[in-house]
Amino acid sequence: WNVTANFGEAWRYPTVAELYQNVTVGGIAFLSNPLLKPEHDYTGELNIERHWDDGRVRLTLFAEKAYNALISQTNTVTNAGTNQQSLQTSVSNVDAIRMQGVELSADKNNVLVRGLQLFGSVTYVDSQILADSSWAGATTVVGKRVPNIPLWRAKAGVTYRPNDSWAYTVAARYSGKQFSTLDNSDLIQHVFGAFDNFFVVDAKVHYNA
Repeated sequence: WNVTANFGEAWRYPTVAELYQNVTVGGIAFLSNPLLKPEHDYTGELNIERHWDDGRVRLTLFAEKAYNALISQTNTVTNAGTNQQSLQTSVSNVDAIRMQGVELSADKNNVLVRGLQLFGSVTYVDSQILADSSWAGATTVVGKRVPNIPLWRAKAGVTYRPNDSWAYTVAARYSGKQFSTLDNSDLIQHVFGAFDNFFVVDAKVHYNA
């Protein structure tokens, strides 16, 4: 058995481009904000792990709280004079966000035959916007999910090593629905700009001379 606890405090300062550089790339205007404040994060986790000779299981409980979170947003803007629409991306400070969740992961060697390894994990993240005094939208963002954080993520795979030179791996990954807006208004799926859930499968062959 192995039990560990970790705590960290960090700052993420705005980049020079986020503070001062206005530029248009591919029809999307990136607007700077010289008043951005550094993001201040507190992060902690508790790991409980059980080892065997040919495998392990780990349960992780984690939580993070961030103040003045730096979050990028892309919005459609209509020009009043020409009635043309364009995309604008900007970074703003969100007063406080919170993320907490649990992850279960495991791997096992020599399953059924020697050299066959199974591995996988599943993660649940409860993310929430706690406060945003600068928000000027029609509906509140307090209580909404944090952008770009899926509720569920999972992966599973198998690796076969017949000898020391060759390794064959097939792995699958799943990510749940994400929101790209602070008010979680991007509900329509399968359109440009949507952050849909996805499932992908990868295959890899590795040779070590």
